[in-house]
Amino acid sequence: MNGTIEWSILVVDDVESNVDILVGILDDDYDVSVAMDGEAALVAVDDDPPDLILLDIMMPGMDGYEVCRRLKANPTTEKIPVIFVTAKIDVADEIRGFELGAVDYITKPISSPIVQARVKTHLALYDQKRALESMVRQRTSELRNTLVQLQQEWDRFQWVIQQADDGYLILNADGKVIYTNPKARLYLDLPETSSVQGGLNQEDLPSETFVDLAKKQYRFKTKDAWAKMFSQSKERVPCYLVRPESAIAKDFWLQVDALEMAFGEGISWLIRVRDVTAQVGTQRDQRAFTSMIYHKMKTPLISMVSGWELLEMLHDQLSPQEITDTISGAVKGARRLQSTVEDILGYIDTPALAFSGERCRINGVQDILKDVCSGLEIDTASIVYSQDLSSASELILSRRAMELILWELIENAKKFHPKRNPKVEIAISQINPDEISLKIQDDGINVSPEHLSKFWTPYYQGEKDFTGQVTGMGLGSAMVSALVWRVGGTCRASNRADKPGVVIELVLPSS
Repeated sequence: MNGTIEWSILVVDDVESNVDILVGILDDDYDVSVAMDGEAALVAVDDDPPDLILLDIMMPGMDGYEVCRRLKANPTTEKIPVIFVTAKIDVADEIRGFELGAVDYITKPISSPIVQARVKTHLALYDQKRALESMVRQRTSELRNTLVQLQQEWDRFQWVIQQADDGYLILNADGKVIYTNPKARLYLDLPETSSVQGGLNQEDLPSETFVDLAKKQYRFKTKDAWAKMFSQSKERVPCYLVRPESAIAKDFWLQVDALEMAFGEGISWLIRVRDVTAQVGTQRDQRAFTSMIYHKMKTPLISMVSGWELLEMLHDQLSPQEITDTISGAVKGARRLQSTVEDILGYIDTPALAFSGERCRINGVQDILKDVCSGLEIDTASIVYSQDLSSASELILSRRAMELILWELIENAKKFHPKRNPKVEIAISQINPDEISLKIQDDGINVSPEHLSKFWTPYYQGEKDFTGQVTGMGLGSAMVSALVWRVGGTCRASNRADKPGVVIELVLPSS
């Protein structure tokens, strides 16, 4: 026995006396078995593989060299250490034995201390080798499992990134693109990929850096932020790419954020590209709103305050007519201020109005038009229904919402009409079983392409400068579009083709 392990040894020799000597030396410490020829040795190893084999070379029939060759050719037995026991002492014989896979030689006559030392040494080496191989197998299995887990995590990451609304890129240390998701390819106008791993195929990888690719379409905002984008500075501020407005598209804003990553011995960058056009537009609208508030409220407030201050200081010096005129100016300013505040509150409440109350019936639009024109003091307004339109049809829009839509559109027509008395014509037709078209046209003026492109934009007005002289907040058209879009409709503004004037076409869902 050797510790807690009982090693097994197979002695192979055709001479019984040699077998007895080896068994006598080893039997106290090991589990020893015997085979008297080569064939018997192979059968014994196949039935119960030993931990070590002492093998005589010179045997009748199958000699020790052939036995060793067959053992080493069998994957099941190739790792069992073989020690040749022989009277041959030629160097060529030893070389042949080692070439066949033997681990050592013991020469005859047999020496007990040498046999014990050699057997003990090679069993220890065999044990270490098996332990090491077991550790390698275990570690290999763990690494294989880890690789499977990493692949699964990568696949999940790929799925999420491929579906993401943001663009993602990975750049190498030189700033060149080595991975992109679909959104990033869209933003940078890169080719689609058929790679199952996502990103770009090797042959599709651009030769330019990310910055060079971006320069083809975008302007960089701001330069100071971009200067720190790929630096070692911990101070990072958002960087922006801006595609300027063109004749066919509005300006387009991308926010770019970078995260430095260690990749092998080098550095790479994870880049997120996010469409912030809407947020930038909202901020711009807020600034426009603030500016509009300032100008629209400043004008009537000055009129009011100046009038009251004039009366306070000079009331005993003014004639009755001058006092009346001053009060009248202040009241007009107050009413204009009231109108401004009501416009703002009305715009805030607009979305809820779309479905508030009873639905608007098609045959009721004429009565609504009549009431609106009466309130706005419009003399000429008409409405025409197409013959295929059922009077029982209903718009998926409340009656109150339709009142607001007609009021805002006709009020705008009046506001910009040269004589403040437009001729309004409305044509209602059935586009398809689920949609109805309302075309509202006036005979005022044509508007500029810029005005048409911003017709439904909040806070935008047709006056050239923010003088505050044109009444309202520029929210009328925006309220109309908010109501129409709220119910799933569409709206379009254009100039009349036959003469000056504007045509508004609303397409609304019906039932």
